[in-house]
Amino acid sequence: MAKDPFNATLVERQDLTAELAIFRVRADAPVKDFIPGQYTTLGLYQSPEEAAKNPPSRTGKDNTKPKLILRAYSIASSPTVRDEHVEFFLVVVDDGELTPKLWQLKEGD
Repeated sequence: MAKDPFNATLVERQDLTAELAIFRVRADAPVKDFIPGQYTTLGLYQSPEEAAKNPPSRTGKDNTKPKLILRAYSIASSPTVRDEHVEFFLVVVDDGELTPKLWQLKEGD
């Protein structure tokens, strides 16, 4: 798989409860100015096993490639730390497509 131009690293994770955590993420590319509360998207690719379960396309397109699962999240950090990290307060949605995957991440992922 080609290197994704939109990539970041989880630099710090603070679990507040089993369902609520603070994720501090450092983007590989410079982060543009933002206002706290403004949203951005976070995403992860499906695993190859999940992609294999994708329903067939009506157009004949290969749907077995992992798709990028994206969700919008509000930025909780100050823009003054944007070069270090961007902070998000996340709530896990047990049957969601993305947050259970985010909950599997460790610092450095």
